[in-house]
Amino acid sequence: MCNYIRNIEHFEELVTHSGSRESIKNINCYLMPEEIYKLTRNKTLCFQEMESGLWVIQNIHKEYVLLYLYANPAKTIELPITDIAATTFFIGTNKIFPISTQTVIAHLQEIGFFCHATSFRFSKMLGRVSSPETVILGGLEIRAAGAEDVTQILCLWEETFDLVANQIPDSNNLIAEVSDGNVICAFIDGVFAGVLVTGFTKSELLIRHVAVAREFRGKSIGTALVAAAEEVAQKKGLGRSLLWVIEGNKPALSLYNKLGYNTDGRFMTQYTLAAPD
Repeated sequence: MCNYIRNIEHFEELVTHSGSRESIKNINCYLMPEEIYKLTRNKTLCFQEMESGLWVIQNIHKEYVLLYLYANPAKTIELPITDIAATTFFIGTNKIFPISTQTVIAHLQEIGFFCHATSFRFSKMLGRVSSPETVILGGLEIRAAGAEDVTQILCLWEETFDLVANQIPDSNNLIAEVSDGNVICAFIDGVFAGVLVTGFTKSELLIRHVAVAREFRGKSIGTALVAAAEEVAQKKGLGRSLLWVIEGNKPALSLYNKLGYNTDGRFMTQYTLAAPD
């Protein structure tokens, strides 16, 4: 059975006990301390201890979970027990995979995982400028999302994204993000037009899940949403903004290049296992 991780100290204890701390850098996309704090607080981070090592399971959506493996790469990998329709495992690096990671990938493929998507990280250094809390230009309003916006946000994400490849949260996780003040919405003349989710570390802004309604595309709404997120980060004194773009997403690449984002060489490969029919 899956057990909740209580807090960041419990997480560290589990990873240390697994005897595989070095695998964090080589095998998994790293869970940041701020993420662990939020996920354990919301009771969406679980674990299962297997003979091959430790599986950490992030319950992000009713249709899929994210997996993090802390194990000896030489051991045969056993799947954690889950009723979710699909499980997703991310491997990130900025160079050719080391032998240990290649071994893990081979083990994953042996039990049915397949390469689902590859994303590239982009970054931008932020200046320090002040700006108003709300931006209104030509009928465009940018403001923090409220509970009344959740349904529209979820519908837009379902129309726009591959839910698994983009790690889209379900309603419960989105409500938690809204409550934390991490979701920014755009409206044109009062009509919902777009959304962006932010995340923060001590020094960086993370931009996630940017989406613009089809009928409002080409009106610089994505630009306004990103600018609003950057303004929040600048007020916090953060020095850098990060985001990930799935390979082949030309509109997103065009937008972020225009806004001064450049790839920093980091990429992430997603391996997914669909549940049997």
